[in-house]
Order: sequence, then C-alpha cells, then structure tokens
Amino acid sequence: MAKGRITKSTPYESKRRHGVVLVADVEYEYEVGSRRLIGSTVRHMQPECTSEFALGVIQKYPLDKAVEVRHHPDDPEISCLEPGLYGVSWITIPVGLLFVAVGLWVIQ
Repeated sequence: MAKGRITKSTPYESKRRHGVVLVADVEYEYEVGSRRLIGSTVRHMQPECTSEFALGVIQKYPLDKAVEVRHHPDDPEISCLEPGLYGVSWITIPVGLLFVAVGLWVIQ
C-alpha cells in the first residue's frame, strides 16, 4: 500500500450499446520507494459503468484527495484504489470451476 493523491477526477461521455453514459476519468499519483507512479484503475474487473456509478466515483475521489493506493508488491505499476471483487465479477470464479468440472466429467 502507498499513499497517493487524486490528480484527475472528471466525467466524460462514452457511447455504449444503450446510449451515451458518463464515465469517470480518475487518475492518481503515488510513490513506491523512490519511484513516482501514476495510476487510473479504481477497481479491477469493474462492471459496466452507469452514469450514476461514474458520478459516485467522481464524488468519492475529488481532485487533490489523499488516497491509499493498493499495488502489486512485485510490479508497483499495477495498482487500484478499491481492491476486491464487486458486482458480478465474483461469479467468474464459480463459473470457471463449473466449466472445469464439466470438462473433466466429459473426458472421463
């Protein structure tokens, strides 16, 4: 974990299948050792964005806010502000295990 600061926090419009939605454009800087790094990942495996979600992210991470940045211990350029699984992203694990189980059953 490293201490960081939000350097960009703005919404922008993005065309999606169902129309135009707002997307949060968040960047942060942080230091690991003597290296100054820049990140832009709020969550890994982030679900399809809605305008409400984007506005919530912008409110949660305003410009110049001090933040705790989680980064990979061996590759500090891999970082995020909110580690963990959110929304439907948790389902990828059991679905993957189901495919493996079915595959093993089929090849027997």
